[in-house]
Amino acid sequence: MKKLFLLLNLILLASISFSQINLSDSLKLYYPFNGIYDIYVPDESGNANRGLASNVWPAYDRFDQRDKALYFSGNSYISFEADQFKLDEYTYSAWVKINDQPDYGTADFIIDIGSEYGVDQFIAYTNDYSNYQIDGFHVMCYNKDGSASWLSQYGFIETDEWKFVVFTRDSSLIKLYIDAVVIDSVEVQGLSPNYGEEVKGYVGCRNNLNQHFTGYLDDIRIYSYAISQTIIEELFLDDTLGIVSNMHEQNMLVYPNPTKNNIQLQLPDRFQNYQVNIYNSMGSMESVYFNLKEIDVAELARGLYFIRVVDNKSKLGLKAMFIKN
Repeated sequence: MKKLFLLLNLILLASISFSQINLSDSLKLYYPFNGIYDIYVPDESGNANRGLASNVWPAYDRFDQRDKALYFSGNSYISFEADQFKLDEYTYSAWVKINDQPDYGTADFIIDIGSEYGVDQFIAYTNDYSNYQIDGFHVMCYNKDGSASWLSQYGFIETDEWKFVVFTRDSSLIKLYIDAVVIDSVEVQGLSPNYGEEVKGYVGCRNNLNQHFTGYLDDIRIYSYAISQTIIEELFLDDTLGIVSNMHEQNMLVYPNPTKNNIQLQLPDRFQNYQVNIYNSMGSMESVYFNLKEIDVAELARGLYFIRVVDNKSKLGLKAMFIKN
């Protein structure tokens, strides 16, 4: 727990604002899974990478909104054209809720891009999978020199809990993140990923239409480069609070962090009439304050919290995370 608090504290010290980085050119696929009632899955990245769904069911999302996520029943999947995803660098991300642990010795595939078994890049959820006895979230990429690079969570997550899972690859490293915390990384030493010839893309199974996922998925994203931890933190914060990121949403400084009793907010001078909302790690609002820069949080339970401040005049939004010890 101490290590987790340290990592989350480092998250909070990140100084690059998500609003300063334009991701529109690098976001190549985005499936928010809102109101999917037929076989067509719209791509809201602006790149028209529409998916075709088989045996998926509309479901409640992490905000308990009806028909805003999809349930995959163990023989479900979404396919999409993937020639444009033969990327040397990439990010795959998804919100995942495990319905039940996979069978012993198996893997449930969440995102997979490649041409055949062992020639692909993927995120999966596993139970004592492969010769390495891998458990939990697992990411892997096959390389053109015939080698493979992979990372594992090495531990199960609780069922019926939404988790934000991110897999990044650049010319140096692959990384696995869960809920914006880096779980592990490994060097790829300049190797190029191997996709094979007839590249296929799937959500909910592997490219051979086996190893299907059982559970809930939402907000599938693919980027054309390895997004930074700062951006992952911002996506996690935005997705958890249901915020639509825009050029008016910025970060703020919260201190001391972690804290036991009080927090101070560093706000722009023009913030004179504003509202402060504090949310828990599940996105539920804990408390609301008006025009305060020092807030007593002693009564909050230990854990991770989010703050959003909105100026009532300019509608400028500020956001941050803090740890309550």
